[in-house]
Amino acid sequence: MGDADIDDVVELDANAFGGDRRALIFARWRQSCSAAIALDGSGDPIGFAFATNQRGQRILGPLVAPSAEIALHLLHSVSEQHQGQLRVDILEDQQDLSSALSGAGFRPETRPPLLVRNGGGHLRHGPTMWAIAAQAFG
Repeated sequence: MGDADIDDVVELDANAFGGDRRALIFARWRQSCSAAIALDGSGDPIGFAFATNQRGQRILGPLVAPSAEIALHLLHSVSEQHQGQLRVDILEDQQDLSSALSGAGFRPETRPPLLVRNGGGHLRHGPTMWAIAAQAFG
């Protein structure tokens, strides 16, 4: 993934998250130590993942993909060179990805409470949003 892909990534994120997070995506892109983009058979972008190193661990996310299978490939791509601890904050309703990650050795940690103002009590997202950027950002 390169600089030329960032506008496509912003659009994928907006479609998945339901809002324009251009500033966040640019910031996470600049902070990332690894990034990957998935392309369909025509070469059009269909997903992406970022990874950042923080406090001795690699944080994987945000992660946008059309399926759990592609999400797993993207996660592998941004984490394969890292020898230390990996962390990915997946969304609660993404059970297919959760099961696959458990099978790959990930274990659930405690979930902090999700606080939403002027919302229905749940983080709204589309079916292509698999993991958030970080708990602080969503």
